[in-house]
Formats: sequence, C-alpha cells, structure tokens
Amino acid sequence: MYFSIPYYNPYNFYRSNPMHKPYRTLEEALILVKESIQHEKDNELFYNFLISLAPTKEEKGIFTAIQYDKRKHNKYFKEIYKFYTDQNVSSLQNSNFEKPKSYINGIKKARLAELDAFEIYRDIRSGLPDEYYRNMVFEILTDELTHADKYDYILHLNLGKKDYYRQTKEFTLSELAQYDGTMGNPAYVAVNGIVYDVSNISKWKGGTHYGLTAGKDLSSEFEICHGVSKKLEKLPKVGILKG
Repeated sequence: MYFSIPYYNPYNFYRSNPMHKPYRTLEEALILVKESIQHEKDNELFYNFLISLAPTKEEKGIFTAIQYDKRKHNKYFKEIYKFYTDQNVSSLQNSNFEKPKSYINGIKKARLAELDAFEIYRDIRSGLPDEYYRNMVFEILTDELTHADKYDYILHLNLGKKDYYRQTKEFTLSELAQYDGTMGNPAYVAVNGIVYDVSNISKWKGGTHYGLTAGKDLSSEFEICHGVSKKLEKLPKVGILKG
C-alpha cells in the first residue's frame, strides 16, 4: 500500500521541527486511522443507548459530552487520513452494534473500550511524521483518559461504593428470585442492571406492586410504567445483576 505525503520536507507548514523517528510506520498508523473512522456508526448507536438509559440529567450530560468528543476525534482522523492519502473514508454502512445486557454492563464496556482505544491512538501518534497531527492525536489521547475517569465516576454513583469492582454484590436471576418480599425476605428488583431494595416502600408491601412482583428483572416493565424516573435515585442500591 502506498501513501503520498504532501509537503514532505523538514520545514513544511505543519512541522517546524525535524521529523522524529517513529517506532510505527506511517502505513501502519493510517490503517489504524481508517479502522477508527469506520467504527463511527457503532459508536453513535452505543452512546445513544447509554444516553437513553441514563437515570439522571447529570449522567446524560456526561455521555453527551463524551459523544461530542468522539465526533470531534472522528473529524480529526478524517483530516489526517485525507492529508496523507488524498482520499476520503467513511464509516461502514452495516453496523455490528449489540446492545449491552444492562446500563452498568454498558458503562463497564465503554470504560474498557476507552483504555483499548488509548493504546491504538498511541500507535497512530507514533507513526505520524508531522508534529501538527501528532499534537492533534495527543489531544485525543488526553480526552480518552478523561473519559475513563468519567466512567469511573458514573459507576461510583450507580453502585455507591468506591471499591465496586471487589465488593459490590452480584445477583444471578435465581439469586434475585429469593428476594421476593415474602416469608420475611427483603424485596429486591433489578432495573437496567442495578438491584434496588424496595422493602421499605409501602406500595411494594408483600413484594407486589400493581401486578409486578419483586425478585425479578423489571427493566422493561419499569420503562413502560414509569420511564426513566428520579424515584430510582432515592432507592437503596444493593448490587448489580450478573450476566
């Protein structure tokens, strides 16, 4: 594969310093750039999913800001690819997006994806000979680290524990079924991957609420009956739904 390099001399408009010696080739970097651009549609669908499930205005705002950054990164990568190849590249028309099993799983997936992307973008930066575009990718790298911190913050808000990775209780559906509010058992319900304690809610007396039964994943039912409600914010969180 051959890529042209416009104005390729040590004193071009985009580089005031002599060319660095990369440990990645320009060809390798541009392959990674192209792959990043092509995943644009999947990224859009993924962040739209998280925004739709976010239970608070604050969390929706965080995801919206991250989505804005992702669009900016895609614009940068298109500019880089165009500069070195004189070609345009678009996102793939067919999407491979799969909805996460829950809101919490989606956040965890997003956080790991940010760290994976950081390694890829670091390789891209190393393969670019022009300081102008290397600085552009450096901005993207710092954004990715900031995003990972924001996901940690959202996980902390939803799971209520600083050390959620080690101490948060995980419920299988069969384990959750034991907390149905009958025979003196607490009443727990799962909504979007988070398990809430509704034992002290009068309307859930006996583990039932307008035809709904505790001890189950009620994500779909809750969405139909209540939508994204602030009521969830007031309920004690006792764990997450495994799976």
